[in-house]
Amino acid sequence: MMTTATSTASAPIAMIFGSNDYFVLQALEGLTQEELWRSPTEHNNPMLWVAGHVAQTRATVLQMLWLDGFWDETLLAFKREAEREAAKERKMR
Repeated sequence: MMTTATSTASAPIAMIFGSNDYFVLQALEGLTQEELWRSPTEHNNPMLWVAGHVAQTRATVLQMLWLDGFWDETLLAFKREAEREAAKERKMR
């Protein structure tokens, strides 16, 4: 059963993930494989590394929320289809 606090707290996370999608896709669009792996300066990581970091951080946040039983339908949109189906099945029990 989803609580109001869970529903309310997940909306900002879903909004942040949606904004991240837009900015990351805009940053990567049109880059060649060589450009994805090239660091802009000696003080920066390659764009592909940054995109991987975004994905890893997102996965960690989702895992923490999952362990806390913090899921609702809004956040389930960011999980793989198989995991989404399993979550729906558990919720129906």
